[in-house]
Amino acid sequence: VVSFLFSFLVLKTLLIIQISATLALASGVYLVLRRKNKANLPGRNIELSDEKAVSSSPQIIKFLDVVFWILLSVNLLLLTRGDYSRPLSFLLLVSLMAAILAVQIFSGEKMGYSLIKVLIIGILLRGSAWFQFPSATGTDPINEIGLLQRFLIQGHAGPFMEGYYYYPIAYIVSGFFYLIADVGAKEAFFVISLIEVISLIFIFLMGKELFNRKVGLLACLVIAVFDWHIYFGFWLKAMTLGVALVPMV
Repeated sequence: VVSFLFSFLVLKTLLIIQISATLALASGVYLVLRRKNKANLPGRNIELSDEKAVSSSPQIIKFLDVVFWILLSVNLLLLTRGDYSRPLSFLLLVSLMAAILAVQIFSGEKMGYSLIKVLIIGILLRGSAWFQFPSATGTDPINEIGLLQRFLIQGHAGPFMEGYYYYPIAYIVSGFFYLIADVGAKEAFFVISLIEVISLIFIFLMGKELFNRKVGLLACLVIAVFDWHIYFGFWLKAMTLGVALVPMV
């Protein structure tokens, strides 16, 4: 609460306010549930155990799994309409997919299977925005693709890349994909977003190492749908690769 008030009244930065409000809300919910659990089950320590899954019917879990893939199919159909838009129904269905996956994680679904679903949601959210229009949109993505094209023509990094001249890894990676996959510059640069999504695996590994696999999967899912992480995944620039490398390191 103190952090939220300080960020709202003093810092007045939207990102800091969002993070502080989320932390304050999560802490409040935790305290309420902790008090309720202690009242209902005195002497027992309630935690997100990795060994014991939430009691759920196998039929319900299978039903939710089928619904997840149906929602994914519907979303892909919505994206093929070709009207350069992502309808509100698309975002609502993706949110429902994330909620279903969270329930399945709590229910003890197989670790690898859940992780694949997290990566699918991550790619869906970023790819649907990046490929929403035939060409790149936004000043930064347009400039980045222009630098990539010039880098491919020159065949090496140069002063024209300004600050990226000393750290051209994003252009080397996307340029390699451009040459190997024989795709356009826009499609090649999207490989940076794919690396960002793949880096979620390292978030899972950290959560698993520090706590347990459920905490790791939930942390991975939360970051996959976190607005600023999505932003770096479709408002692509070389800096996005830096965001992806942080959890890897």
